[in-house]
Amino acid sequence: MSIQSFVPVNNLLAPVTSGTAVQYFTDVYGEVWIAKNGVQGGNWIRARDTLHAICTRNAAFNWSTSNTALPFDTATKDVWGMFASNGFTIPVPGWYRACMWVWDGGSSTVPLYSQMQITQNGTAVSSDNNFASSAVSHENRATALMYCQQADKIAAVGYCNIANVAWHTGYASNRLEISYQGSG
Repeated sequence: MSIQSFVPVNNLLAPVTSGTAVQYFTDVYGEVWIAKNGVQGGNWIRARDTLHAICTRNAAFNWSTSNTALPFDTATKDVWGMFASNGFTIPVPGWYRACMWVWDGGSSTVPLYSQMQITQNGTAVSSDNNFASSAVSHENRATALMYCQQADKIAAVGYCNIANVAWHTGYASNRLEISYQGSG
């Protein structure tokens, strides 16, 4: 019996040394790999292991009474540069899981109703409605599993029935996350 003492090459390409876009390819085993000039030396990495990002809102923000893309302003854990225009731009086609949650600061005016949606290219793919019968803060959450094409736009959209209700800011209180799940 012989023991394998080598690592299969998986037909990986040479490291990426130019350009600014995420590059990808599928190896002989069906695994999707990504690389980008300036990220981990341009070396190829399994997309499922690394293609994840989070965006949050750190500046003060008040709800609108019209359906509006939520103005996230900070990207976290986004080495591949997916954060753009208050959400994410998809760099590699495949299945993605998106999760969002937002806490409002409550209102002295009740009842308070809010709705949040995860959108793909402007179309809702998941939503959450929340109704508060007292002047307490409440949370909206939504999760979506969706097949995306390269350059699709993923955003969180929402509104509140009362204008100018503040929402909590920061990493623990509001966020939109995205994770590549595989090519399917």
